[in-house]
Amino acid sequence: MSSKKKRVGPVITTVPRRCRKNIELFFHNLKHKQDILEQYRKDWGDKIKPKSDLGKLNRWRFAFCTVHTPWLYSCLQYLDVRNIYESSLEGFIEKLGYSSGGMYKIKGEGIYNLQNLWHNSPELFSLSELSSRKEWQTARNRLTKKLTKLGLAKTSFAIEMLQPLKAKVICIDRHMFKTFGWENVDKSASHKQYEYFENYWLDLCEEHNVEPAISRNYYWDIIQQQPSSMYWGEYLKDYDYIIHTTRN
Repeated sequence: MSSKKKRVGPVITTVPRRCRKNIELFFHNLKHKQDILEQYRKDWGDKIKPKSDLGKLNRWRFAFCTVHTPWLYSCLQYLDVRNIYESSLEGFIEKLGYSSGGMYKIKGEGIYNLQNLWHNSPELFSLSELSSRKEWQTARNRLTKKLTKLGLAKTSFAIEMLQPLKAKVICIDRHMFKTFGWENVDKSASHKQYEYFENYWLDLCEEHNVEPAISRNYYWDIIQQQPSSMYWGEYLKDYDYIIHTTRN
């Protein structure tokens, strides 16, 4: 018998019973919230989802601006970079530094790297042909490795904004980690732990026939005591969207 010790993988923290009850009650009650869910689908599908290539790039920029930043400062910081087509690293850092969003050097480095990948590796950002949960998670994980300074949660957030009615990944931020019973939110969860929580939520979405991004953001807005996602989503309207609504 080999004397070598078997490798033990990272220990997975399961969702505590009290948290499971709260989450599953939320999903159970969605059958009484169909009007709200339809409004979320309309807001996310018609307003938050981009309608131009610049809009798609800007969803990634916005995700960077939200890293460890309150929502209003994230939005104000995003306004300083949304109309930039090309910039140097120093240019992004300078623009981001105008606002009170903070972390402008880290975000500037991340957005500059994003810009280069966007131009040189456009296939990396292709999401339209994804179907299965595995395909979505694999694409998200690949993007997370390439997009420095962003991480699993905010990469998933960008994907939620880009494909809100199709995406099979969710953004698990501090609030959502608390929802799943992860007590030390200042301690990063492992990749396997993240996907364990994510898969638990996705299983419930399949059971209750609701889109992951829609249910996750509705839940998040309840925590934030907001009636919809448009308190921050209003900042994302790009030029194509304004033209579209004006003509109609």
